[in-house]
Amino acid sequence: KRLLSHLVDGVIAESRHMLDRHAEAGYFSGAKWKVIPAAIDWPVRSAPRSQDETIKVGYIGMVTPNKGVETLALAAAHLGEQVPFRYVIAGDGPSEYTENLSAIFPKDRARFLGWTNPAVFYPEIDVLVVPSLWSEPFGRVCIEAFSHGVAVVAACSGALPEIVETGKSGLTFDAGDERALAECLRSLEQDRSLLTRLQTGALERVKTYSPQRLGLAFEEFLGEI
Repeated sequence: KRLLSHLVDGVIAESRHMLDRHAEAGYFSGAKWKVIPAAIDWPVRSAPRSQDETIKVGYIGMVTPNKGVETLALAAAHLGEQVPFRYVIAGDGPSEYTENLSAIFPKDRARFLGWTNPAVFYPEIDVLVVPSLWSEPFGRVCIEAFSHGVAVVAACSGALPEIVETGKSGLTFDAGDERALAECLRSLEQDRSLLTRLQTGALERVKTYSPQRLGLAFEEFLGEI
C-alpha cells in the first residue's frame, strides 16, 4: 500500500493529526494534502440553554478504558461533593468496568444511562468531557455538542485539540491527567461567565462544520488537483 500510495494525486483527511500520521509512515509522498473535517447537519441552537445552580457534566460514547472515562471519574472524586456538579454518562460498556467507575464517582452524583439518543442527551448537559486516552482520528461528539451550545473539555489526544479551541469553545487538558481535568471543571464552576462564553463560542465554532462550507472545500480541492 505504501509503494502504490505515491500514485495518488490528492489526499483528504478529517484532521491534521491523521495527515501527519500517514506522512510519518511514508504514505502519499507525491500527493497534495488537505484537511476537510466531517460536516454535521444537525439543527443548531440559537443560544445556549439557561444555566442552573447545578452544572451537568456529560460524557457520551463507549464506556471502555481507552476512552478515558476513568479519568473523568477520578477528577470527579478529586473535586468531591462540595462542588455543584452532576455527572451524566451515556454509552455502553462492560458491566464490570461500569460498576467500578460508578464506585469512583462521588456518591449519588453520577448517572449511567446506557445507550442514549444523542439528540436527547446534549440538551440536558452544560459541559461535555471527552477524556480519550487513545489518539482520536477526529472527534464528532465535540461537533455534536457545539451544535447544542455545549462547551467541551477535551483531552489533548489525537485530533481533539484541533476541534476544541481552548478559551473559545472549550478547554483542554493532558490525556489521563485527572487533576488537570478537575481544575478545568473547577474553573467553570468558579467563573460562570467563562462557561457562558465557552457555550456561546461553541455555537460559533460549529459553523466551521456546516455541510455547505465543507462541500465547497471539497469542490475547490478537487478543482486544484
